[in-house]
Amino acid sequence: MKSKVNVLIIVLVVIILIIGAVLIFGGGSPVEEPEVPAEATIDTVGTVTYVDLEGGFFGIISVDGYQYFPINLDESLQEDGLEIEFSANVDEEYVDIYMWGSPVEIVEASVLEASEELETPEELETPEELETPEA
Repeated sequence: MKSKVNVLIIVLVVIILIIGAVLIFGGGSPVEEPEVPAEATIDTVGTVTYVDLEGGFFGIISVDGYQYFPINLDESLQEDGLEIEFSANVDEEYVDIYMWGSPVEIVEASVLEASEELETPEELETPEELETPEA
């Protein structure tokens, strides 16, 4: 008789533990997280820069200071110091070994023309025309 009571008590304790676990940890269907857009489009100007990290790669630093890791930067634009205007889609799911900047897929990119301030004047003085200081 004692063994039947002991078994009944153990069964009741196990049932109470199971009910408690279901109440604490949930037992219904999983809650769906709100869908976050995977891609955000950016349009900005930046400077292509060579980053000597993990074997080296080209990144883009925008005029507002953000760092972008271009997944598909065209070879013709892979020049350290090159100023470009570009449109890109941010790819938050892209995984790489560099861990530098936000990964982006370039949609369109073009080299910025040199501004008038940076253009070389057409008439430069030649060394013969410059006055040499007297010793």
